Amino acid sequence: LAGNKVRAIGVASPQRVTTMPDVPTISEQGLQGFEGFAWQGLVVPTGAPADVVANFSKALQTALADTRTKARLQALGVEPMPGTAAQMGSFARAEREKWGRVITKVGVKLD
Repeated sequence: LAGNKVRAIGVASPQRVTTMPDVPTISEQGLQGFEGFAWQGLVVPTGAPADVVANFSKALQTALADTRTKARLQALGVEPMPGTAAQMGSFARAEREKWGRVITKVGVKLD
């Protein structure tokens, strides 16, 4: 991209990415609902005490709010998506459901 040998025509994330602000999303270009991006999340074991989850979440939010942390992650191509533990749980469930439907529809099988 930087050397103008390749031109990005769109990103598959829900929003434009910080490192390529001029590249529109696929949805912005008219293909609604097209999203497919890598994501990571930090998790704790099921049944972890609520105070442990809250403290872990607070520490993570503090780290992600730090401008140096954000800049370093973005330099690595990572767009931080801070949120609560409940939001992460909802997001992960929605992703499993979405990609589960895709896998079923196209008939993906493990060998």
